[in-house]
Amino acid sequence: MMAVWWVVVLGALGVCWTIWRLVRYPGGWAYAFHDEHQEERQALADARSAVRELRGTARRETWQARTEAKRAEWAYRRRVRRAESELEQLRTPHRGALIRQLGKIALHDHSVLIADDELQLAGMQVRFELDKSTDVSYVYLPARSPGVAEATGRPGIRWPANSRTAARAAAS
Repeated sequence: MMAVWWVVVLGALGVCWTIWRLVRYPGGWAYAFHDEHQEERQALADARSAVRELRGTARRETWQARTEAKRAEWAYRRRVRRAESELEQLRTPHRGALIRQLGKIALHDHSVLIADDELQLAGMQVRFELDKSTDVSYVYLPARSPGVAEATGRPGIRWPANSRTAARAAAS
């Protein structure tokens, strides 16, 4: 009984292989099994293998190109978000933490307060220099670049030509 099962299984495998071979090499028995067409069958198998390799390579290259495009898009979006957040910070500045105060002059992270006037720093540097007298403090502000007022959307404070005088007057 066991031998009959083995014969049936081997017969089924043989029939499946024969059908597969007839489908793989169309044209009838001669083209699928005869030795005369062995070279053509081998050439067809080689060509199919080459096509399979090319499709795999194309699939990999397409995947790599899509991945690179996604990475470039993510980097672009990251740069845009960063630029938008910097622009928003320039448009709606806040003073930030108090760094140092000398009289009526207070230096914060993002602005300088002189009495009731506030000057947004927006990329400028400020430093305090103490005079020999303890009654006077000088604040030197570099000239604003023309693009800062446009970038912040605020015209800023108009300072007299001699900002040292204005700082001295506010500090006293």
